[in-house]
Amino acid sequence: MENRRWVVLAIVALSLWSTSAFSSGEEIFFLQVKDCREGRVYYHLPIRRGAEISIHLLHSYDRLPYWELYEIYGEGKFNLIKMGGKSLLNGQGFFYQGYRNLPDGTWEIGNVNEIVDQISFFMGTKGDADHKVIVGEMTLTLSDRILPGKLICLSLLGRKDISYGEK
Repeated sequence: MENRRWVVLAIVALSLWSTSAFSSGEEIFFLQVKDCREGRVYYHLPIRRGAEISIHLLHSYDRLPYWELYEIYGEGKFNLIKMGGKSLLNGQGFFYQGYRNLPDGTWEIGNVNEIVDQISFFMGTKGDADHKVIVGEMTLTLSDRILPGKLICLSLLGRKDISYGEK
């Protein structure tokens, strides 16, 4: 039933969106969330160039919030804009400039501007990591569909690169 709901949601979103977006000449991609090793695809979402996505999780053994913000860049790439979270700074070192503490007790590193082909991470448990991907107003709670320990890859595909079958 859960898989069926996502298929219906994707069809509705594509049909409503395609008449305006595809015909307007905008650069459209599909955000793919899949198992890097096994190839199983968990999500395909249409997304346009310039849109933002964020990844949220509870980090490491401290289980404190951490997030990364990306912009959909041209040529099917992501631009890491900034990252932040709350931390006890246990063994953390940053190689990005722009670290700053925020008044609410969190931290942020802005102006990263690092272009990447894909985003990958190991899937944690819902209770320990609770990975989420936020695209616009939609929140994907990855642990609802993906088992812990999986190596997850987020990539951007053009329309011609989509395969609709799951492995």
